Amino acid sequence: MNTGIIIFLTKGAKKMSMFCYQCQETAKNTGCTIKGVCGKSEETANLQDLLIFALKGLSVFGEKANQLGVSTGDNGLFLTKALFSTITNANFDNDRIIDLIKKALSRREALKEKFLAAYKEKNGREFDEALQLADAGGVAHLAQGLGL
Repeated sequence: MNTGIIIFLTKGAKKMSMFCYQCQETAKNTGCTIKGVCGKSEETANLQDLLIFALKGLSVFGEKANQLGVSTGDNGLFLTKALFSTITNANFDNDRIIDLIKKALSRREALKEKFLAAYKEKNGREFDEALQLADAGGVAHLAQGLGL
């Protein structure tokens, strides 16, 4: 199954090549660029990167919700389990990773709505602060063909 992960850089889009530094087995201790020393494929590495990106978004709204005393439910446990799925070399199940991405995005949106409602109730106005939802390099990961 090809999920067609695309990254958008400031000068356009291209298919992301393999770069993985997610474990202690990385080639020359710098990162795998063709195929993972552990056997991980380019597609799996890209999906894991996308999952981490989605989890960062969930974390941003989790932190903001906590500041207002809004319950984040079991999102912390979900986040921990999802992160663990990216560091273990025992199971490279792309379908499972895709499912975790979808769940992370769904949880992020639900938590975002709870936070925005609580903010408006507390402050009497819409939340209008800038949030850092992308990585520092300005790369936005999109999962094309995953229905996201």
